[in-house]
Amino acid sequence: MSTKQRELEIRSALQRVPLCGCGSSDELWGLVRDILGRSLDITDAWDKQRAAGVTSYARVPAFYDPMGDLPAIAVEFAAQVLGVAGLLEHGSSVQCAWLTAPGKLVLLFLRKFGCDYQKWPEWADSCHSDEQFALDDAGWRSLASQDRDKVTEASIPDGEPRSW
Repeated sequence: MSTKQRELEIRSALQRVPLCGCGSSDELWGLVRDILGRSLDITDAWDKQRAAGVTSYARVPAFYDPMGDLPAIAVEFAAQVLGVAGLLEHGSSVQCAWLTAPGKLVLLFLRKFGCDYQKWPEWADSCHSDEQFALDDAGWRSLASQDRDKVTEASIPDGEPRSW
């Protein structure tokens, strides 16, 4: 996959998070990072238990539990919003929602570049006039169907913080 294609995918995933950049955007992007991180923790905990052959699963962190100062209902709400955005997926309950490939891209991007959007590389929220800004529906479906386990830190392109 080309670097430009991966940048397009990450930019598209970031655009699906309903944040505008005003107010406490750094803290809100931090919340997005933490919610997506909890999803990765949930998935890892379940995978470890399954790999160990456990048949009676131990309790794992869930989206019905508080996170730091956030009450459980706020955690659940954030998970629901990120689910609608296509970054999380769940079955009968959002309690143990798992990361989608776009969700893992956003998590790894935020871990690499931080939550202050003013320090993100320019490609994260803009492109040249001859480039596609966001994936079309078919492109998004293709991204969403990718195996999230194949999304790694190496999947996140480098970039210099924008100069303001």
